[in-house]
Amino acid sequence: MGSTGDSDATARRIRDAIRAIPAGEVVAYGEVARRAGLPGRARLVARVLGQASDDGLPWHRVVRADGRIAFPAGSPGFEIDRKS
Repeated sequence: MGSTGDSDATARRIRDAIRAIPAGEVVAYGEVARRAGLPGRARLVARVLGQASDDGLPWHRVVRADGRIAFPAGSPGFEIDRKS
């Protein structure tokens, strides 16, 4: 992502894009990246979400491109999703 200042600014843009998702709406990681001015950086959005400690961040509004929730590897949700 570049220097620490650039990294912080980029992460802030991603968090701001996530906070702007209205209640009742879900958005794919790639769309969050696009809204943050970072087209093609869906994995970066996932990384920022994974490192976020902001309890007020509506992470549950961000989903995979197929509309499903992306559970962390090894989590109970991941295991259930993997079996279905």
